[in-house]
Amino acid sequence: MLPFPPKTLALDYGTRRIGVAVSTGTLAEPLEVVSNRPEPEAFANVVSLGALRRIKTLCQDHQVAQILIGLSEGKMAELTQKFAQFVKTECQLPIIFWDETLSSVTVVSRLKAAKIDRRSQPKIDHFAAATILEDWLENQ
Repeated sequence: MLPFPPKTLALDYGTRRIGVAVSTGTLAEPLEVVSNRPEPEAFANVVSLGALRRIKTLCQDHQVAQILIGLSEGKMAELTQKFAQFVKTECQLPIIFWDETLSSVTVVSRLKAAKIDRRSQPKIDHFAAATILEDWLENQ
């Protein structure tokens, strides 16, 4: 029997960077920001092979049971769904989508509240992934 909630890797997809977070029980831990420079002819110009391999390694290293992917709206939602298909094929794990609306805004707000200069923390994608994961965990 799997623990509840199952160990989950969260991804905040972007065409240049992918934020990654992992759950530990009901807590979300920001892990890293994966560079995503899609090759024009590969993977529908959605994700780089290097990013896919890194995500698969993180899934294995953290022994996750599922992947949570933040889903926005419009064109980014379409790209995110294409990205999710490549991740699912590569990692062979269930994919869950969760609304990521305003996750980056929430992170910037938290940085300001903590009096952390945004310029000193230019890559916030892993924090956004953790915010998406926190929201999902709270709703389970």
